[in-house]
Amino acid sequence: MKELEKLPDFFTPKEASTRGVTPYMLSKMLSEGLLEKADRGVYKKSEAVDLGEWTGFVAASKKVGHQNAICLLSALVYHKLAEAVPTTVWLLVDFNVRSTKEGITVFRRRDPHWNIGILKDGPILVTDLERTLVECLVFKDKVGYNETFYALKKALNRNNPMTRASLVLDRAKALGAEHLIQKSMEPFIYE
Repeated sequence: MKELEKLPDFFTPKEASTRGVTPYMLSKMLSEGLLEKADRGVYKKSEAVDLGEWTGFVAASKKVGHQNAICLLSALVYHKLAEAVPTTVWLLVDFNVRSTKEGITVFRRRDPHWNIGILKDGPILVTDLERTLVECLVFKDKVGYNETFYALKKALNRNNPMTRASLVLDRAKALGAEHLIQKSMEPFIYE
């Protein structure tokens, strides 16, 4: 079907409609096995790469619809620094974006700094390791003190470091948050 070529690997019915694919065509492609439901309100081409555990991140990102990036607790999961998997997907969005979609927690920022510490991994954007640590420290009341310091200790582990304290501080400076995390970082700087 030539309509299938117009669609990205993951998409919402609204995105399909803007590309000239009607609900009838979607239904037909589903019944023919050309499409699969990735999540409620999100479809995936059958031939698209299976993202396994990251499919939930892609679906949440598509549901919000505006520019967004996986952040905070979900980014900790992405970077393998979380003690527990959150029940919702945390997305960084512009302050004007609102979402009441189930399973999504939006983290609204007046200036999201889209050009600082954002990685593109396939169909999703995610905050990089250093930015994730900075934002978890700044917003540890939302993330949780234990979760934040567990991630920080694991990332800066002397025997197997994932990053360096100086890189975390550099990222904080770029985000204008160095003064907010300086005290929390002192044990790791002077270790």
